[in-house]
Amino acid sequence: MVRRWKIWALFIVLICAAFAGCAFFLERSLVPVSGGVEYFRVLKGDNVQRVCARLESQGLIRSGAGVMFKYRMTRPKGSLHAGVYAIDRSMRGDAILNQLLQTEPIQQRIIVRPGLWTRQLTAFLASKGVGDEKSLFDAISNASLFRKPLGFVPKSGRLDGYLFPDSYDFPPTTSALEALSKMCETFHNKALARLGNVSAERLHEIVIVGSLVEKETRFDSERARIAGVIYNRLRIGMPLQIDATVTFALGKERRLSFADYKVQSAYNTYLHKGLPPGPICSPGLPSMMAAAHPEKHDYLFYVAKEDGHSLFSKTYADHLRQIEIVRGRGKR
Repeated sequence: MVRRWKIWALFIVLICAAFAGCAFFLERSLVPVSGGVEYFRVLKGDNVQRVCARLESQGLIRSGAGVMFKYRMTRPKGSLHAGVYAIDRSMRGDAILNQLLQTEPIQQRIIVRPGLWTRQLTAFLASKGVGDEKSLFDAISNASLFRKPLGFVPKSGRLDGYLFPDSYDFPPTTSALEALSKMCETFHNKALARLGNVSAERLHEIVIVGSLVEKETRFDSERARIAGVIYNRLRIGMPLQIDATVTFALGKERRLSFADYKVQSAYNTYLHKGLPPGPICSPGLPSMMAAAHPEKHDYLFYVAKEDGHSLFSKTYADHLRQIEIVRGRGKR
């Protein structure tokens, strides 16, 4: 009888020790790893087990198995939603999983404004945690990667000018390919839908002219008229002489000096007749529509006033008089 009691006592001690060991293991597995905030992406179709494994591999929790065990014990409310979450590494492992189950992913609206150079666009996106400048620039240089979302491959083989300015939901950690694919898809859905069935060569011309128009005025009411000036000059073989092409060639937006106009670049429309070899920025839809449907007139010149509006002239003599008026030395 005494021996049987000792056996039961030993059994109970072993059971208690096992429970204590499990409790110790579980508690240790839930201890925060360290401080700081890191982003974590829940993928479409993820379940709790896969999320726990990835949290561990990413170094956000100590033990995916421990967190999974606690989840099965407590069955907290909530469900996983695909998206990006900001994880505080100083939180316990079970608290991190609860955050993923019970909160919504980060929403980051990014407004890409018209008129950005490619290098400005890549820097802007990278500053928001969307890719990095090198991966973005490398992808932009290989337009064939985006044949499906864009619907074609640009004549230049690059995406310059085809990344549509718009408002986007790009949370941090969005990859370069993901972001650029969405921008190409938006170009297809919003620009091509309005431009209609145009040839690849004509489309490339529209995007280039649209990029020039975009940098020459901020007023929609003037875009078609400026596009008309550009086409008039192209028709008679007159250099476009657009300052924005020179600043693009220089890589700096500044007041131009006399020497700047001599910069050796295929984009310098003071030195080279015709259109530059590619778009100088990402034009907005109004500028592209103006390039596709320019105003019919005989103007060959324009000069901007202090308020940004332009004065248009048909002859060089009239243009010089308009310049004097803008400078405050001529008669109106």
